[in-house]
Amino acid sequence: MEQISTEVFVINWGKGTGPAQSAKSVSKKIDSASFPCVYCAGLRLTQKIFSDKKNHIWSIEHTSVSCDSLHMKENYMRILNDIISDITEDSKIKEIHTCIHWTALVSRGCGLSSTFQNDRIPHMPVRDAGELTQKTALEVVEYARSDNLLEASIGMAALNSLIEIDEDRCVELNAFEILAEKGRGKNVCVVGHFPFIPRMRELANKLWVIEKRPQEGDLSAEEAENVLPIADVVAITGTSFINNTIDELLSLCRKSFVVMVGATSPLSPVLFDYGVDIIAGSKVVDPQKAIRCISDGATFKQIRGIKHLIMKK
Repeated sequence: MEQISTEVFVINWGKGTGPAQSAKSVSKKIDSASFPCVYCAGLRLTQKIFSDKKNHIWSIEHTSVSCDSLHMKENYMRILNDIISDITEDSKIKEIHTCIHWTALVSRGCGLSSTFQNDRIPHMPVRDAGELTQKTALEVVEYARSDNLLEASIGMAALNSLIEIDEDRCVELNAFEILAEKGRGKNVCVVGHFPFIPRMRELANKLWVIEKRPQEGDLSAEEAENVLPIADVVAITGTSFINNTIDELLSLCRKSFVVMVGATSPLSPVLFDYGVDIIAGSKVVDPQKAIRCISDGATFKQIRGIKHLIMKK
């Protein structure tokens, strides 16, 4: 077990599931251990959490915390972990292209992911940039766990490059066609502002759009807990893997018909174990054509060399 000596933030969680009681900054050598992530006011505080035998939580990245609002997310990244565990074969990385809208990584196959960045200046650096093609795809998949959104984008492209898509259980359709079929006359919630929103609004009885950067008529991300439990049909963007919200979003879909939408969505049947009914993703069939398009700044509709697949539960 790794020994770490650093200034840490120690939070006395106490027994059971009660709230944190106190917090103070100390310097101490501690043993690193697997521990659930800590959230404050709904936002993840740190990548590395450690615990000791006295029921403390150790955060090595922050110098202040509101103890009253802390709670533990025991299933944090559980879905991503299970999808990664389902990968049976690693591969060398041949190419990585991190472009303005899309990231492509070529290994066993060609995986796509939306390209996200953190809103901060200076920009957060990507670990080992310039050396990533010397790693294996499975090593870079670990970037999908990162708080650095650009790293997480690269990690999701790596993950999608390794997934062996079972096309025998897929049909070639786009996401809107399946949502139009399932959502007509129903109460529909879409997480992510997709181009099909105006058409969906005409078909649905009621349409809510949840968006981290709301446009006119959208609801903020904080409204998800109020809307998702009452929706008949829910569409969730695959980019929820990048910003690490997928577990929480799916936990709110109690009785909904759930569709994962977008090229970032892993076409993995593991998602069906977590309440997803349909995955509306993409497979790259001509990597060079797709890479040429995203390198030219293509939006999703402009990408050639891919096909839209629907995988059903």
